[in-house]
Amino acid sequence: MTTGTEQHHEHDWQSQEYVDYWIGRDVTRDDERREHLLRMAALLPYEPDAEIRVLDVGAGYGAVSQAVLETFPNAHVVLHDFSGPMLEHARQRLERYGDRTSQVMADLTDPAWTQTVGEPVDGVVSGIAIHNLREPELIARVYADIFTVVKPGGAFLNWELIQQGDTSRAANARATLVMERRRRFKETGVQPSLEELAAEREVRRPSWGVGRRMRRTRPTLMDHLGWLRAAGFDEAECFWRDGSNALIGGYRWSPDD
Repeated sequence: MTTGTEQHHEHDWQSQEYVDYWIGRDVTRDDERREHLLRMAALLPYEPDAEIRVLDVGAGYGAVSQAVLETFPNAHVVLHDFSGPMLEHARQRLERYGDRTSQVMADLTDPAWTQTVGEPVDGVVSGIAIHNLREPELIARVYADIFTVVKPGGAFLNWELIQQGDTSRAANARATLVMERRRRFKETGVQPSLEELAAEREVRRPSWGVGRRMRRTRPTLMDHLGWLRAAGFDEAECFWRDGSNALIGGYRWSPDD
């Protein structure tokens, strides 16, 4: 789930050692993400037995691609990434799918990146990757690039990290504390106050430092939906949202629709 501009920030996606470390940490979340990834794949507008070709943008170690391959047993997935070490991890992860996968390496900051994809695809998916381009103009351009490679009748589905507004972020933080208090009471019979739970989170806050800085610079949900529409997608929707995570997408109507 990597892009070229990340290379110039805190990540080193060309380093085998760093990629091994990052995947070892991130893969622990695969189980909790699985249902969302399967839902994203199922939103592609095709019957389960369809013989489709799908592009995974910023494929990383292949978690999103695997969800597509499981959902569509006759699908072929093209994994795109900027990182050679990431694609090697994906190759090993998806080895059992044989020739149902292929790989392309390209930097999304290069306007010619779509040339590596070949023929237009039936759908495009992406998981927590494109936001790492950081620059709004660049993300908008990549959405427009993706539109050009999606066949009429196809779709682009994207699980993204988004910026929350101040009010919604505060409401979501409070809701998290309320749910945690309910869980504690159910498990222990003790119901701490919201202030006590908030204090616990303040103690842990230093480990959130990088994430907090990134959240202040992310585009909003409305930004992403606007870019999808501007790219040419006939429909742009948010299918699921939980705090700063959102599953968004656009459909490209076929000429007969």
